[in-house]
Amino acid sequence: MAKRARILKPKSLPSLSLIGVPDSMQARGPFAASYPQRFNSDARNIWDKMFQDADFVSAVKSRDTVEDQWYWAITEFLKRCGDEGVLPFLNVTQQEKNDAAINSLSQARQSLVHFVDGINLFEKVKIQKAYFNYILKDNGFKIRAWATLRPNFDPLFVKWLRTAPLPRFLPVGDDTYGRMITPNVHMWVRYLNGSRISLGYDIDIGSQVSVPGKRLATRKEVDSFIDRVIWKPIVRGHRFKQVKNRLF
Repeated sequence: MAKRARILKPKSLPSLSLIGVPDSMQARGPFAASYPQRFNSDARNIWDKMFQDADFVSAVKSRDTVEDQWYWAITEFLKRCGDEGVLPFLNVTQQEKNDAAINSLSQARQSLVHFVDGINLFEKVKIQKAYFNYILKDNGFKIRAWATLRPNFDPLFVKWLRTAPLPRFLPVGDDTYGRMITPNVHMWVRYLNGSRISLGYDIDIGSQVSVPGKRLATRKEVDSFIDRVIWKPIVRGHRFKQVKNRLF
């Protein structure tokens, strides 16, 4: 007899982005067409049959929140896959997913550091406090980092920032100047006045990550894994000149 899948607790609902539910479908409960892209295509008929079951659909819709509706759908799907001896996930190793993400992020970080050090940005400004977060997407994730800067009273800073061919930041909004470093790396500077300056960058990674030993990792587990195993080691290995902050 096939082994039954582990029953999920509501608080351990896996990240919907990580299992391939498009962002546009996450605001509503599950339905036949919202089959997670990371699930095995051979198990699609099981998902379809679930939503042809009027009693099941009624039970799902009776849940109080969208999160609970997804919890019930995923739990039932895993149970039925176990009953029928079908693997619910695509046959891709966790290490292959993570290696692709790490390689992409490392190359992006090196490109960013090469550009910033090449224009000697941190001879012009100094970091006061840095922040970052991870944004999970349909086909990967984004790292967004930004920092407030110490007061700078150089009236020529913005003029220098827009100098061609380098640094060549262009206006992208009110008091904000942006620069594409590579197709997946974008940097920006917001200059309100000499005492209010901030800068940041986005790195888009088109590969998912997989937490070792966790087929259905929670969002907290995914963030922790990216933080400990991927992002911070890469930042420590590729630092900007004259910047000691390990978050930026």
